[in-house]
Order: sequence, then structure tokens, then C-alpha cells
Amino acid sequence: MFISTVIGNVGADAQVNNKDGREFITFRVAHNDVWTDQSGQQHSTTIWVDCIMNGHPKVTEYLKAGTMVSVIGSTTLRTYSSEKQRAIVAGAQIRVDSIQLLG
Repeated sequence: MFISTVIGNVGADAQVNNKDGREFITFRVAHNDVWTDQSGQQHSTTIWVDCIMNGHPKVTEYLKAGTMVSVIGSTTLRTYSSEKQRAIVAGAQIRVDSIQLLG
């Protein structure tokens, strides 16, 4: 586990969840990486990061699809097999310590 910062756009409105009497929110952030190769052609890729934050903070109402945010927290990487893609897929999840609205 390591601390990281992700800047990107919220993919869908944040969801309030409850498990064993503990409330938390979940949302996804899309981080776009753009680069130019040696031939001058531009490429881009989108990395989706799953975010989880304890409680039901006031910022939840602003975490709507398309909102740009900066998220800092403990990151874990996970792998799983995807029957749909017929491949091993990797994903990142951040346990959010702080969040800042940028939009």
C-alpha cells in the first residue's frame, strides 16, 4: 500500500453505502494520460481508479459525473480475471484521506 494523488473527473455520481452499520461513499475517477510518440502521433489512455471514503462527508453532494477532483489516499492494486475481456485485469483503489474539488 502506498500514498498517491489522482487528478481526474468523477465518472458517475458518488454512491452512499452502508455495511455493518458503517456508512461510506464510493465513486470512480478517470485519469487521462496523453503522450506523443517519436513519430509525433498523439496517444491517450484512461485509467479508472475506484475511490472509497469513510462516512458521508458534505462534499458527497458535489461528487457528480464530470466533476474534476484531486484525491489523495492509500492506494492498493488488485488483479482479477475478466470473463468478458478473457484476460487478467488490473485495477487501482484509493482509500480517500482528502479530496479537493477542482472544477
